[in-house]
Amino acid sequence: MVESAKQSIGDRLRIFREYKKLTQSQFASAMEMSTTGLQSNESNRSLPNSKLLVSLYQQGLNVNWLLSGEGQMLLSDSAISPAEGDVSLYADAMEAIDYLLQEGKKAATYQQRRALVDALYQASKQTGEIDKTTAIMIAKLAA
Repeated sequence: MVESAKQSIGDRLRIFREYKKLTQSQFASAMEMSTTGLQSNESNRSLPNSKLLVSLYQQGLNVNWLLSGEGQMLLSDSAISPAEGDVSLYADAMEAIDYLLQEGKKAATYQQRRALVDALYQASKQTGEIDKTTAIMIAKLAA
């Protein structure tokens, strides 16, 4: 198997779904999302949304592993796992970037969107909340 850091978020999401022994339809239903949305996530056409990240965390998935490939897949196997606040902050960063891109009618590739979300998350870790001015500045980086 390829190292998880070299796999995409979609690959790791599929690995977790297969670990749970669920079809795309079953997994989508359990996560309260559409099968089409899951397929879009697994094929890297879109990033998992904040609701899905929180649901995956609640299912025992190490969201840090999902997003970066670092650490173990399951929270129970991880020596260090992200606090629920970190997952929520990352989810808030995703929502903020999505909203600002949509509001500004800016298109961003999967990689660009992920870089913007990561930048906003990192900029917000110290305070634990999303700063609107910082979010706007980061979203403006999308061309």
